[in-house]
Amino acid sequence: MKKLKCDLCEVEISGETFEEWSAAMQAHYAEVHADAMNEMMTRPKEEGDKWMEDAKARFDTV
Repeated sequence: MKKLKCDLCEVEISGETFEEWSAAMQAHYAEVHADAMNEMMTRPKEEGDKWMEDAKARFDTV
């Protein structure tokens, strides 16, 4: 089980796989950081893709 801290707060999110962790992170964002999530949705797709790429790299190094 891997744990990574949310990039916006101190909460740690756990997951066995990147997909599991990503789903938990998305749920956390929706519940706690809805404004940031909504703002991200207005940005170009490339920015979201880059965020996911960076998040996967972070997950893989833990």
